[in-house]
Formats: sequence, structure tokens, C-alpha cells
Amino acid sequence: MPLECRRCQSYQPRKRTLPIGSQIGDTEIALASGELPQELLQQFRSAMSADSSFEKVQAVVEDVVLGGYPADRLLHQLCDLLVEEDYAELDELQKSALIMKMARAESCLADGASERLQLLDVGARGMYISKSRENSSSLFKV
Repeated sequence: MPLECRRCQSYQPRKRTLPIGSQIGDTEIALASGELPQELLQQFRSAMSADSSFEKVQAVVEDVVLGGYPADRLLHQLCDLLVEEDYAELDELQKSALIMKMARAESCLADGASERLQLLDVGARGMYISKSRENSSSLFKV
């Protein structure tokens, strides 16, 4: 029951953001449903690239947190991106290591951990995984 109340409370403010009297498009429906904008998801993805820095990860995480977007939704959409789309920067072993890290972070979020810290942890680990192409034995270390 508490989860249902939280979900209802999070959807309530979103309905006020829809434009009154105008056509409702795919973007408005996606935002009202709680999905993150694709631009923000791509920013997080590029911040985890091998040529990125921790400051870029930190800036994107701040945008997510200050924008009021749920961290678990970001992790879910990022997992979908890794699994379904062509994510050529990472091989299968790297993808699985990153998805395991995201699952661990989602578990911590369910236990009440800080969204900011968990997203920073996933972003930093994603950078490390992207940079460690040749050393695959250390990918699954905690």
C-alpha cells in the first residue's frame, strides 16, 4: 500500500505540467509517465564513456537529482538502452558488469540509500568499465 501512495503522489504534480488546451504529444505523455527525457539519458550515457571525467558524471547526476527525476527510473531506462539498443562502446562482458552494478544500486535505493550517491557510484563504475577494455578480470570486483 505505501508504494501505491508514493506512486500516486509522484504522478499528481506531473499532470499540472501538461499544456492545457493544446495537443498532447509523445514527449508530454512520456514526461507525465515518469520517463526521463532521452537527452538526459544520452548525457548520462556519454558521461560514462572512456574519454569522460568524473566532473561530467557529477554534473549529469546533479541535473537528474535537481530535476526531480527518480534514480531507479534512470537505471531502468539505462538498462533497457544497454540490452536493447546497439551500445557499441562496450562488449558483452562490460555490459554485464555494468548491469550488475546497476542492480546493486537499485537494491540499495530500495533500502533507502541516497539517489545522488548511487548514481555517482554507477556513473563512476561505468567510466571505469569503459576505460578497462583490456583488463576484463577486474570488472566484477566490488
